[in-house]
Amino acid sequence: MLILKAEVYFDNPNDNQEGLPNDLSTKNIIRPSLNFGNDVLFSGTILADENIESIIRGQYYTVTIEMPSIGNEELECIRGYLRVGSPFKIQSASKKIGKGKILDYLYG
Repeated sequence: MLILKAEVYFDNPNDNQEGLPNDLSTKNIIRPSLNFGNDVLFSGTILADENIESIIRGQYYTVTIEMPSIGNEELECIRGYLRVGSPFKIQSASKKIGKGKILDYLYG
């Protein structure tokens, strides 16, 4: 499993035409697709590092992203994108709903 420490930002519809219509409750599972580049998409569960009830659109948050679908073979596909400071897009299907930046990562 790949675990990312990341800074994330979820778009408002005002940021782009595809932003989220509502804030995200941390009581629900937040599992979007992460686009590391060249449309390489993997899903990950976003967990807020702070004890908060909602992730509010238009604000930056430090989070942990658990990616249990990343095994050795998948890791080889994205290894070139895994660098501290590397940006990624947050998507729901092909719709961009936010962005992020890798702060750290651990594979184990």
